[in-house]
Amino acid sequence: ITVKSNMISKGTHDFMSYAGAVIKSRAIPCAEDNLKPVQRRILYTMAEDKLWNKGKTVKCAKVTGEVMGKYHPHGDASIYDAMIHMSQPWKIRYPLIEIQGNNGSLNGDGPAAQRYTECKLTLAGEYLLKNVDPDIVPYSANYDDTLTEPELLPSMFPNVLCNGTLGIAVGMSCSLLPHNLNEVVKLLIGVAKDEVKTVKEALAIMPGPDFPLGGIVTDGYKLEQAYASGQGTITLRARHEIDSKTNTITFSEFPYLVDVETRIIKAI
Repeated sequence: ITVKSNMISKGTHDFMSYAGAVIKSRAIPCAEDNLKPVQRRILYTMAEDKLWNKGKTVKCAKVTGEVMGKYHPHGDASIYDAMIHMSQPWKIRYPLIEIQGNNGSLNGDGPAAQRYTECKLTLAGEYLLKNVDPDIVPYSANYDDTLTEPELLPSMFPNVLCNGTLGIAVGMSCSLLPHNLNEVVKLLIGVAKDEVKTVKEALAIMPGPDFPLGGIVTDGYKLEQAYASGQGTITLRARHEIDSKTNTITFSEFPYLVDVETRIIKAI
């Protein structure tokens, strides 16, 4: 019995160690900058290459190769996928990367290969990196101890509140909704001045999430409890108009992170 107990204890410890590694190294973003390691490494590499918003774009394949060689020794496909995600305005409220070329579509079409597309930082991405320096944020060694990389970005742009994120790890997940930048800034100023102290006061400034493709929240009464407790669910419906004369439905806004074409085909 003692041996069996020790085996269970060791197995539990190993599983928790693995879960912690997955959470920190891959799946769940840091609350400070709302970035997963691969996203942070992409943005930092682009800052090192001075791919600022007012500058020229470079091939995505070049950036992907540098990220893989310097900081993220995994497949180039996962790096490019993360780069594309940060550029798609229908998935991220304020894109951090600007892609020149085909970066996919709302209908679920895939992007062009990385050898065809080019990239640079957006203003939001640039503000995440302003003042990135070892004296400002902690740095640590890269995978082979030849370089150092930031563990966090300074984040002058409030990415955690404005862009939201989804992450699924071992025994843990996160789901943060995007919000309007103007409302977020007003709320942060109110909190800094100690003028906002309750959830109701916060919701008077920032009434709720601001999704990239709009949509109608059908149960907004749940928002106050969700913000107060840190967890909850809301229902988001597409905005549409029905034309009985032509027997057509016109959609103008869509739910967050829904594959539009697939949903329409299923409905048909």
